[in-house]
Amino acid sequence: MAYAIIKWGRIQTVVQAASATAHNYRQYEVSNADQEAPHPNIEFVNVAERDYWEVASERITEAGITPRRKDAVRCVEAFITASPEFFKCDPNGWTADYSQSNWLKDTRIFLTEKFGEKNLIAFQLHQDEKTPHIHAVIVPITPNGQLSARGLFNPATMRGYQREYAEKMKDHL
Repeated sequence: MAYAIIKWGRIQTVVQAASATAHNYRQYEVSNADQEAPHPNIEFVNVAERDYWEVASERITEAGITPRRKDAVRCVEAFITASPEFFKCDPNGWTADYSQSNWLKDTRIFLTEKFGEKNLIAFQLHQDEKTPHIHAVIVPITPNGQLSARGLFNPATMRGYQREYAEKMKDHL
Protein backbone atom coordinates (compact mmCIF):
# COMPACT_ATOMS: atom_id res chain seq x y z
CA MET A 1 0.00 0.00 0.00
CA ALA A 2 1.38 3.41 -1.00
CA TYR A 3 1.13 6.54 1.13
CA ALA A 4 0.52 10.19 0.21
CA ILE A 5 3.16 12.49 1.69
CA ILE A 6 3.27 16.26 2.26
CA LYS A 7 6.12 18.06 4.04
CA TRP A 8 5.88 21.79 4.71
CA GLY A 9 8.63 24.40 4.99
CA ARG A 10 8.36 28.11 5.77
CA ILE A 11 10.13 30.70 3.65
CA GLN A 12 10.57 33.93 5.58
CA THR A 13 13.76 35.51 4.28
CA VAL A 14 15.10 36.61 0.91
CA VAL A 15 17.96 34.12 1.33
CA GLN A 16 15.60 31.19 2.01
CA ALA A 17 13.50 32.13 -1.02
CA ALA A 18 16.58 32.43 -3.25
CA SER A 19 17.82 29.05 -2.05
CA ALA A 20 14.48 27.33 -2.70
CA THR A 21 14.18 29.00 -6.10
CA ALA A 22 17.72 27.98 -7.10
CA HIS A 23 17.23 24.38 -5.95
CA ASN A 24 13.83 23.89 -7.58
CA TYR A 25 14.89 25.42 -10.91
CA ARG A 26 18.23 23.60 -10.88
CA GLN A 27 20.26 26.80 -11.04
CA TYR A 28 23.12 24.77 -9.56
CA GLU A 29 24.01 21.09 -9.71
CA VAL A 30 21.97 19.01 -7.28
CA SER A 31 23.93 15.96 -6.18
CA ASN A 32 20.99 13.54 -6.05
CA ALA A 33 19.45 14.73 -9.34
CA ASP A 34 20.17 12.65 -12.41
CA GLN A 35 21.18 14.68 -15.47
CA GLU A 36 20.23 11.72 -17.69
CA ALA A 37 16.66 11.35 -16.38
CA PRO A 38 14.34 10.51 -19.28
CA HIS A 39 11.50 12.81 -18.18
CA PRO A 40 11.92 16.53 -17.57
CA ASN A 41 11.14 18.66 -14.54
CA ILE A 42 8.17 20.86 -15.41
CA GLU A 43 6.89 24.12 -13.89
CA PHE A 44 3.15 24.57 -14.31
CA VAL A 45 2.57 27.94 -12.60
CA ASN A 46 5.70 30.11 -12.38
CA VAL A 47 6.84 29.21 -15.89
CA ALA A 48 9.19 32.21 -16.05
CA GLU A 49 11.01 30.65 -13.06
CA ARG A 50 10.99 33.93 -11.14
CA ASP A 51 12.35 34.22 -7.62
CA TYR A 52 9.78 33.11 -5.05
CA TRP A 53 10.32 36.17 -2.83
CA GLU A 54 9.59 38.51 -5.72
CA VAL A 55 6.44 36.64 -6.80
CA ALA A 56 5.18 36.30 -3.21
CA SER A 57 5.76 40.01 -2.54
CA GLU A 58 3.78 40.89 -5.67
CA ARG A 59 0.91 38.63 -4.59
CA ILE A 60 0.86 40.17 -1.10
CA THR A 61 0.76 43.68 -2.60
CA GLU A 62 -1.96 42.62 -5.07
CA ALA A 63 -4.04 41.38 -2.10
CA GLY A 64 -3.69 44.80 -0.46
CA ILE A 65 -1.73 43.47 2.49
CA THR A 66 1.08 45.25 4.28
CA PRO A 67 3.02 42.68 6.33
CA ARG A 68 2.93 43.65 10.01
CA ARG A 69 6.31 42.11 10.77
CA LYS A 70 9.62 42.29 8.93
CA ASP A 71 10.13 38.57 9.53
CA ALA A 72 6.66 37.54 8.32
CA VAL A 73 6.54 34.26 6.46
CA ARG A 74 6.02 35.27 2.82
CA CYS A 75 5.47 31.79 1.47
CA VAL A 76 5.33 28.15 2.43
CA GLU A 77 6.78 25.36 0.32
CA ALA A 78 5.02 22.02 0.13
CA PHE A 79 7.03 18.97 -0.86
CA ILE A 80 4.51 16.42 -2.12
CA THR A 81 5.11 12.83 -3.13
CA ALA A 82 4.04 9.28 -2.44
CA SER A 83 5.85 6.26 -1.13
CA PRO A 84 8.15 4.75 -3.78
CA GLU A 85 5.93 1.75 -4.55
CA PHE A 86 3.30 4.12 -5.99
CA PHE A 87 5.50 5.07 -8.94
CA LYS A 88 5.65 2.67 -11.87
CA CYS A 89 9.14 1.92 -13.21
CA ASP A 90 10.46 0.56 -16.48
CA PRO A 91 12.92 -2.39 -16.55
CA ASN A 92 15.85 0.05 -16.21
CA GLY A 93 14.45 1.52 -12.99
CA TRP A 94 13.27 4.83 -14.45
CA THR A 95 9.87 6.00 -13.31
CA ALA A 96 7.14 6.69 -15.83
CA ASP A 97 6.39 10.26 -16.93
CA TYR A 98 3.92 11.72 -14.41
CA SER A 99 3.51 15.13 -16.09
CA GLN A 100 0.03 14.26 -17.41
CA SER A 101 -1.03 12.04 -14.51
CA ASN A 102 -4.26 12.32 -12.56
CA TRP A 103 -2.14 12.32 -9.38
CA LEU A 104 -0.46 15.55 -10.51
CA LYS A 105 -3.70 17.17 -11.69
CA ASP A 106 -5.61 16.24 -8.53
CA THR A 107 -2.77 17.49 -6.33
CA ARG A 108 -2.92 20.89 -8.02
CA ILE A 109 -6.70 20.98 -7.63
CA PHE A 110 -6.35 20.10 -3.93
CA LEU A 111 -3.90 22.96 -3.35
CA THR A 112 -5.90 25.57 -5.29
CA GLU A 113 -9.10 24.60 -3.47
CA LYS A 114 -7.34 24.82 -0.09
CA PHE A 115 -5.30 27.99 -0.60
CA GLY A 116 -6.65 29.77 -3.67
CA GLU A 117 -5.34 29.75 -7.22
CA LYS A 118 -3.67 33.17 -6.91
CA ASN A 119 -1.86 32.08 -3.75
CA LEU A 120 -0.28 29.07 -5.47
CA ILE A 121 2.73 30.87 -6.96
CA ALA A 122 4.75 27.82 -8.05
CA PHE A 123 3.84 24.23 -8.84
CA GLN A 124 6.62 22.09 -10.21
CA LEU A 125 7.03 18.39 -10.91
CA HIS A 126 10.54 17.00 -10.39
CA GLN A 127 11.31 13.80 -12.25
CA ASP A 128 15.11 13.87 -12.12
CA GLU A 129 15.44 12.21 -8.72
CA LYS A 130 14.75 8.65 -7.56
CA THR A 131 11.14 9.41 -6.59
CA PRO A 132 9.05 11.92 -8.54
CA HIS A 133 7.73 14.75 -6.38
CA ILE A 134 6.08 18.14 -6.48
CA HIS A 135 7.33 21.43 -5.08
CA ALA A 136 4.44 23.84 -4.54
CA VAL A 137 4.91 27.34 -3.13
CA ILE A 138 1.96 29.01 -1.43
CA VAL A 139 1.51 32.57 -0.15
CA PRO A 140 -0.30 32.13 3.20
CA ILE A 141 -3.19 34.54 2.70
CA THR A 142 -6.20 33.55 4.77
CA PRO A 143 -9.78 33.67 3.42
CA ASN A 144 -10.31 36.93 5.34
CA GLY A 145 -7.33 38.56 3.62
CA GLN A 146 -4.61 38.30 6.25
CA LEU A 147 -1.02 37.19 5.70
CA SER A 148 -0.82 34.44 8.32
CA ALA A 149 1.38 31.38 8.03
CA ARG A 150 0.57 30.62 11.67
CA GLY A 151 -3.15 30.63 10.87
CA LEU A 152 -2.88 28.37 7.84
CA PHE A 153 0.18 26.25 8.71
CA ASN A 154 0.24 25.16 12.33
CA PRO A 155 0.55 21.61 13.68
CA ALA A 156 -3.22 21.01 13.74
CA THR A 157 -3.91 22.33 10.24
CA MET A 158 -0.91 20.54 8.72
CA ARG A 159 -2.11 17.21 10.17
CA GLY A 160 -5.54 17.98 8.73
CA TYR A 161 -4.09 18.78 5.30
CA GLN A 162 -2.18 15.49 5.34
CA ARG A 163 -5.35 13.54 6.18
CA GLU A 164 -7.42 15.39 3.57
CA TYR A 165 -4.76 14.98 0.91
CA ALA A 166 -4.43 11.25 1.62
CA GLU A 167 -8.21 10.92 1.35
CA LYS A 168 -8.26 12.78 -1.99
CA MET A 169 -5.42 10.61 -3.32
CA LYS A 170 -6.78 7.23 -2.21
CA ASP A 171 -8.02 6.42 -5.72
CA HIS A 172 -4.50 7.01 -7.09
CA LEU A 173 -2.61 5.09 -4.43
